[in-house]
Amino acid sequence: MDGERDWTEVEARALAALEPLGFLLGTWEGEGESHGRAVRARLQVTPVLGGSFLEAVEQHLDEDGGVDHEDRAFYRWEHLEKRLKVLHLMAPAFTTDRVVRLVEEEGVVVGVRWDGGPVAPRVEWRAEGEGGLRCTVTMPYTVEPASTVRYRRGGEGS
Repeated sequence: MDGERDWTEVEARALAALEPLGFLLGTWEGEGESHGRAVRARLQVTPVLGGSFLEAVEQHLDEDGGVDHEDRAFYRWEHLEKRLKVLHLMAPAFTTDRVVRLVEEEGVVVGVRWDGGPVAPRVEWRAEGEGGLRCTVTMPYTVEPASTVRYRRGGEGS
């Protein structure tokens, strides 16, 4: 193709690469602990831009229902690197771009793990039980998660 990309092929590969992440799609409500405090949480994961990205919007709520923590993640197939990646944006004004590894058990995708190297927090999203989802964040050089939130489907569009 002499330097031109076949964007139809790129789109098809992007959609196929995101398919195993389908367990994340929907509206979720959660509870757990983050940095030693009890939290309630909301998560909305939707396909955007023709389905070539999955957008995840997560909010942790304080005791009064106000937003205590908020972030967005855009999962995508990086066609130049030929791998799944996630662009993570978090208040206040923090961004990072990570490789996404599929977590499999007996050949079935049960989760995703963000790979950022030894000095980045380890983030893992894992399907749990019947229709549940668990997110754990473990800080560098520690064993126990700093945050664990268990989600269940809830709200509209679940």
